[in-house]
Formats: sequence, C-alpha cells, structure tokens
Amino acid sequence: MQEPIKYKDVIDLGFKREEIHDSQYLDQFGYDYATITKNITKSLYFDWDIETRYATLVRLKNHKEGDIGNVLPITNLEHLKLLVKFFTENATR
Repeated sequence: MQEPIKYKDVIDLGFKREEIHDSQYLDQFGYDYATITKNITKSLYFDWDIETRYATLVRLKNHKEGDIGNVLPITNLEHLKLLVKFFTENATR
C-alpha cells in the first residue's frame, strides 16, 4: 500500500517541477497543472502525483512516443530513497 510523500522530500531528492498551463485544469482546481519528475534515462523516470502525493517509477515502452510500458508504485519515502540511490549512485564494489 502506498503512503503519501511530502513535496519537499521529492524536491530534496532532485525531482523537477514543470508547470503546464491548462485552462480546463485551472478552472477545475484553481491552480496550473504541474508535473514533478526525476529522469533516470530516456525511458525510465520517477513521477510524483501532486494530488495524491504518491510516487511511481515509470518505464516507457517507446520514449519518442511517450507510451508507458510499465509502472511500479513506490510504497513510501524510504522505498523512494532506496530506488533513487540505486539508479543514480555508482556501485561501491
């Protein structure tokens, strides 16, 4: 089961926020839509949902088209930290 993760925690892990103006979204929620992601490769990235505060690891089937191949739910902040470290730090052997 997923636990919400705080915005500050994902920003501290290097996630980037990109504002996307969508007038329908603005009319419905009162603020602009934003994606909050951390890219690992062209086909692999972490995503944090601004409304649920859940994080997922996303693998694209085709990065040029943006087709999603699979999604792995991140259970909590510690799980996210472990995966970010795994994908971004060099091996220590």
